[in-house]
Amino acid sequence: MIRFLVLLVVFAVGLLGAGLFFGQMHHLRLAMSEGLPPWTEVVPDDAGLRRGRISVAAQGVWPEVELSWQAQAPDLGGWRWRVQATGEGVDLAGDLTVSYWPDAARLSGVAGTVSLDQVHRGQVALAGRLSLREGSAEARGLLQEPVVRGALSVEAREIEAGGAVFGQGPVRLVLDENRSWRLELSLDGGVSPVSGSLSGVVPQRTAEIDVLVARGQELPTAFRDLLASIGQSEGDGWRVTATVPVP
Repeated sequence: MIRFLVLLVVFAVGLLGAGLFFGQMHHLRLAMSEGLPPWTEVVPDDAGLRRGRISVAAQGVWPEVELSWQAQAPDLGGWRWRVQATGEGVDLAGDLTVSYWPDAARLSGVAGTVSLDQVHRGQVALAGRLSLREGSAEARGLLQEPVVRGALSVEAREIEAGGAVFGQGPVRLVLDENRSWRLELSLDGGVSPVSGSLSGVVPQRTAEIDVLVARGQELPTAFRDLLASIGQSEGDGWRVTATVPVP
């Protein structure tokens, strides 16, 4: 999810901001072949300003997602677009505002759902739904190397991992201007209460996990044995700390 947040902000802002005074991206490349920041290389030549779409995949780990944009009426804050991300198990949308001098942008009102059983293709089976209640991000320095920061508030529901049901609870994801990110979650109502965090730095492909799982009576034996082998007994549960890959 953290990579999707960065992609949604940097890609969409870069696309719309860079093309602000030119109908399509290839016009801008012809006019400024030596003056474009490196991140604009991901923008396709035929990308339009008023509306458009592009398909993006994360190296086979997540399914392909279609990113689309539609121009809205500008306001005092700048030029505005409605941005959507849709695909198998993904339905997200938000409002993008780019300043009239396209060096800053803000993504606000991000909301929607993500179905984990449809989007996750990692080694551990995941299921459940993430409902984004509130999300926002901002980027500055678009004409050079963008600095992005943002946050998402999510309600996780019917979460399953490795065949065990862990219930529901809040999830909070924060990305700071140094590209450090941290995800915190707390789940209850299932076989065992779970709380913990996952943190890393973009674009690193690994993150640090720190999770506490209580000794629930309904934990499957195989899952209990796994916790005993990879975690440390702490109070009335197991604490798991490790470096894990992230897509």
